[in-house]
Amino acid sequence: MNPTQHIQLVINGKTVGKVIPDDVILMEAKVNYTYLYFKNGRKILLCQTLKSLSEKLEKHGFVRIHRKTLVNTQYISHFDSINSSFVMKNGKEVEVSRRKLRSLRELDLNILGQFY
Repeated sequence: MNPTQHIQLVINGKTVGKVIPDDVILMEAKVNYTYLYFKNGRKILLCQTLKSLSEKLEKHGFVRIHRKTLVNTQYISHFDSINSSFVMKNGKEVEVSRRKLRSLRELDLNILGQFY
């Protein structure tokens, strides 16, 4: 992927913003809104569902690890097998659901391979 490639996101219902996927560490769903966490520490709220975002971002290395969480695999620091969670490079710990953990083990991407 070209590092300057942007994706368009609905920031507040009216404004469309552009975001570089490589700058996003993870996304968390809050009902019909989604929080984006950036590598520079910034956090923004979007007026989009996580489902619509995951469809756009899977080709950019994002993986759904829980019904409420989408992570950028390049920012995973390590897997905590005791808590079944990923610790991200920004220090945030995100839970991996049991169902997603099984499917992640089956992926050819070896997301868990280096951590588990």
